[in-house]
Amino acid sequence: MVIHIMGKIKDLISLLRVRQWYKSIVIFIGPLFAGSLFDFSLYPDLVISLFFGFLFISLASSFIYVMNDLIDIEADKHHPEKAVKRPLAAGRISKVGGVFFMILVGAVAIVGSYFLIDVLFLMVIFIIINGMLYNFIFKYHAFLDIIGLSVIYIWRALAGCYIADIDISPWLIVFIFLLGLFLVICKRRADLELLGEENAAAHKKVYDQYSLKMLDNLHVMILTSLFVVYLLYAIIGSEVLSTQIRSFLIISIPTALYLVMRYSSLMLSRPEIARNPERVILDRGILIGALVLGVILVIAFYAPLDIFFP
Repeated sequence: MVIHIMGKIKDLISLLRVRQWYKSIVIFIGPLFAGSLFDFSLYPDLVISLFFGFLFISLASSFIYVMNDLIDIEADKHHPEKAVKRPLAAGRISKVGGVFFMILVGAVAIVGSYFLIDVLFLMVIFIIINGMLYNFIFKYHAFLDIIGLSVIYIWRALAGCYIADIDISPWLIVFIFLLGLFLVICKRRADLELLGEENAAAHKKVYDQYSLKMLDNLHVMILTSLFVVYLLYAIIGSEVLSTQIRSFLIISIPTALYLVMRYSSLMLSRPEIARNPERVILDRGILIGALVLGVILVIAFYAPLDIFFP
């Protein structure tokens, strides 16, 4: 009995794709770069609001995931990984159960965000609408599908800015959008390689409009754009960044470049990570690089830099 219940809980967690809630971490990026995330004068209200914002944004994303699984249930049955791992395709959760949980998480996200912050409510609505447009229109058209998924990252990032009541930087919007594109393109390429160019369209129709060569070209273009945007931000920055902060950001450039190069390498050598980016934390190189970058950013925006620049 206990094993059965634990199995159902595991299937529910898989259905909601809780493992992909890491995507909502971008809600913290705006406050981090604005110097608000570790401003203890704002605690505990900011932390509590960001936590619930993260939760409601993640539940809105789960609404999209379940909808996607319900629409693709037949195609997923023929996918070598999804046929086993996705509860709806594997038959471990019924379609009725899937619809019930989709409505439930969507309702919690909408109602919860409405009572937390008005603008967060709008971001949740935009995420759900964006997800519905993707599932019913964008996913069937090349380029619109990857752009549509990447825009969702922007709504997540904006939610963090509104919760922390900080100005929205165009640098943030562009960077987050390119980061989303980078991750989505890497996933598309890894999927296409797994399924094979000839058979991929049987699982996802849009794959007949892609090729490995095309995705490789897009990958190089977006990777370059992503790094150049970060490079320019570190050198030029916005009007609110001091010379001292920009100096520390310049120090982070090699680490940022290493991270995107390392992830690109993993896309080719270990494509299962590109298909499931949450597994990237198992890579020692990525983990150490992210830790170093995080330490540099925290020092740049929160430490008394006068001790480094007397």
